[in-house]
Amino acid sequence: MNFKKSLTATVVALGLATGAGLSAAASANASSMWQTRQSTSSACWSSVNAKVVDLLRRGNKVEMTNCSGVSAAAGGGYMGIILYSRK
Repeated sequence: MNFKKSLTATVVALGLATGAGLSAAASANASSMWQTRQSTSSACWSSVNAKVVDLLRRGNKVEMTNCSGVSAAAGGGYMGIILYSRK
């Protein structure tokens, strides 16, 4: 019976240690976000593309880009977003 409790405690301790390690690794590689708001789709993509080039030149990894329309109720225009991570 003691062996079973000891084994369970060991498994739980290893699981907690592994989880903490994964959490620290995830924090170290967390994504950053860059945003821009432009009046036209073309201006939005031009701004996003220029920033992507800048980020790549600085050694960052670009994970996702998007430009999407913003409703008139929210002020209209286009919102550009880049998700990236630092290497």
